[in-house]
Amino acid sequence: MYCAKNGNISYSKKVFGAEADPIDKFIFGFLISMIIMALLIGPFFLFSEYGGLTGPNPVTSAQFDVSLVISKTV
Repeated sequence: MYCAKNGNISYSKKVFGAEADPIDKFIFGFLISMIIMALLIGPFFLFSEYGGLTGPNPVTSAQFDVSLVISKTV
C-alpha cells in the first residue's frame, strides 16, 4: 500500500474530503458506466433481430412430445 501511494502523485496531492474535479466525475461516473452498460446490454442487441447480423427465424411453431415406455413387469 505504501508503494501505491508513493508512486501515484495525483493521489498523494489530494486532500481527503476534497471535491472531485469535473473531468474525474465524467470519466468515472459517466464514461465507465456507459462502457459497463454496453458490455452488459450489447450482446442482446448483437445477437437479436435488431442487430442486423442474424436473419429472421423461420420457425413459427413447434411440438414436443414426451412418452415413458416401461416394458419390464414387476
